[in-house]
Amino acid sequence: EGAVVSNNILNDVAFGISVTNFDVGGRMALVTGNVIRRVTGGTADGVTAGGAIHAEADTLVANNVIEDAKDFGISLGWGDKTRNLSAEGNLLRNCNRSITASVTQGAGSIQIVNNVIASHKGPAIVGMDYLEVETEDLAATGAKIPANLAVNGNMVTP
Repeated sequence: EGAVVSNNILNDVAFGISVTNFDVGGRMALVTGNVIRRVTGGTADGVTAGGAIHAEADTLVANNVIEDAKDFGISLGWGDKTRNLSAEGNLLRNCNRSITASVTQGAGSIQIVNNVIASHKGPAIVGMDYLEVETEDLAATGAKIPANLAVNGNMVTP
């Protein structure tokens, strides 16, 4: 609770930065100014994932540079263990799913604004119910944005 994770360089990692366990007090963090490259994936609690940054509650993820994340660049929320999350001003390049956000029933508010997403392999921004994709690409023109999300001003390039 109350962590600042900033100005780190992470290269060739299984998983990057994780601000989790909201159900037992894990919350309130600032994740800024990190450079995370070549995230290959690992297994924890039976879930295999290669993600750069994951946060569950009361966390600002801002001004990070993420490149080559196997599964996702930034993951916001985990099911209904999601509250007050913001991803803004990040640069994501060559990630399978650049930004994922929990849209599970009971998930709290998530803001995704002013990020630059380039050379993405899969959807730029997608809503998830735990491990299941629940939405179309939310960065697409005319996408139906779930009620718990605010998605604005993101620049997506091929």
